[in-house]
Amino acid sequence: MTEYTKPKMVALAADTSNLYVVTKGVCEELLLDYPLSTNPIGVKLAEGLGWKEGTCKSQGYTVVKTPTSTKSYPFIGEVTVTEYTKPKMVALASDTCTLYDVTKGVCEELTIDYSCNGYAVQQGTCKSQGYTVVKIATTTKDYPFVGPVTVTLYTKPKVAALAV
Repeated sequence: MTEYTKPKMVALAADTSNLYVVTKGVCEELLLDYPLSTNPIGVKLAEGLGWKEGTCKSQGYTVVKTPTSTKSYPFIGEVTVTEYTKPKMVALASDTCTLYDVTKGVCEELTIDYSCNGYAVQQGTCKSQGYTVVKIATTTKDYPFVGPVTVTLYTKPKVAALAV
């Protein structure tokens, strides 16, 4: 006698649903192997816990934080779970602003990671003001409401006196 088993069903994209929730900068996405419309109790439970229909990608979370795993939730069943984060922003040169301030013969140069357009500040570099000798090497400071700022202190070069 030959025994047969039913083949496993493969879910088609139209037969699946996605839910996501964002917590502390991480988006957790659930892939359900059935349409949400077939499980109203699960939908209500998920909505009550803050889950929304859709994908993490649609919210800008595209970098995989943890590999795909499987979890089981009451009234929802077994789901595929993937965690995502948003990609790190890299400031383009055109999105940075360089400012300077001269006090007591020392020029402080600041570079911030966004445009200065519209701000009443002294834009430019210490070099453009003749301050070319590094007094204190570049450091990064974190300022409230501004974020990370690159700071370098410069002085003017010493002028040697000519002997007569």
